[in-house]
Amino acid sequence: MKRKQKRFLQMTLLFTVALIFLPNIGLWSLYKDKHLVKSAEPAEHQILQMA
Repeated sequence: MKRKQKRFLQMTLLFTVALIFLPNIGLWSLYKDKHLVKSAEPAEHQILQMA
């Protein structure tokens, strides 16, 4: 492989990993949002039952 091809492959891989694992973007933030919504739902449900 040529040097430019290796560099391009490295940058593509790094960008892909960043999109997946950085906390504010990508799949990780979607997982966090979904997890927070699931944990918030029972508390809201309990408040509605108490009222």
